[in-house]
Amino acid sequence: MFRSSSIFLAGFLLILVGGFTASAQQIKSTFHVREQGIEHYTKGETVNAVTLLLAAVESDKKDVLAWYFLGLSYQRLSQIELALSAFDNATKVDPNDYFASLGKLDESEVDARLVEVRSLLVAAANSAILYIELNRAIPRSDLNKWIQRRTRLIDYASLATSAEVTTKARRTTSPFPIFAPASGNQKLTVEMSIVLMFAASGKVRVVLFRGVIPPELKSELLNDIEKIGFVPATKGGETVSQLKVITFSKQGLKGDH
Repeated sequence: MFRSSSIFLAGFLLILVGGFTASAQQIKSTFHVREQGIEHYTKGETVNAVTLLLAAVESDKKDVLAWYFLGLSYQRLSQIELALSAFDNATKVDPNDYFASLGKLDESEVDARLVEVRSLLVAAANSAILYIELNRAIPRSDLNKWIQRRTRLIDYASLATSAEVTTKARRTTSPFPIFAPASGNQKLTVEMSIVLMFAASGKVRVVLFRGVIPPELKSELLNDIEKIGFVPATKGGETVSQLKVITFSKQGLKGDH
């Protein structure tokens, strides 16, 4: 777990400033405008940054990096309400969407995609942290939702590739239940590949699910996945999240990469 929000922010700001180019290339229509806006922000030219970043989010309302740096710019200008709105928009991303288009589900492909989108995951997590820290008027009914959102986004931003971890995540309980057909004559077909996150927060999160499974068993499976016990991965002495690809068939566990 992270020792504090400020450590999280400080530790990942360099990733955002130095690593946004590769991720930004996914949205070429706004890349140059966003790049210029971030450059103005890092140089302290905040008003110019706001102008350019506003143009970027107008062109692509799902541009997480543009929303994040727009929030930082408004925060620097002491326009807190506008900053909160920008940070809110940056946290609306579903991180699983970044992995949905993966072709082959293996460790190398998953890790390569993580490297591509890492700066986006960090921007979303930082935005959730700052939203809670800056917003002193969050209704109690909404605070728990925001804390859950922050925890989930930090889990994704904490992801490390298999090559980066010092110790890998390790399961301490069986990954899946043993499914039994309702009757001896019923055929049971279960063929699936799942990308799971063994998160720094101690949760197991389903990132991507593909396969064939009877509908009545899918909800049972997802519930059981959340109960998997594990020891989180570490990197340089810090707890981090790690993705694992697990392939399951009707015969049992085929592979755990």
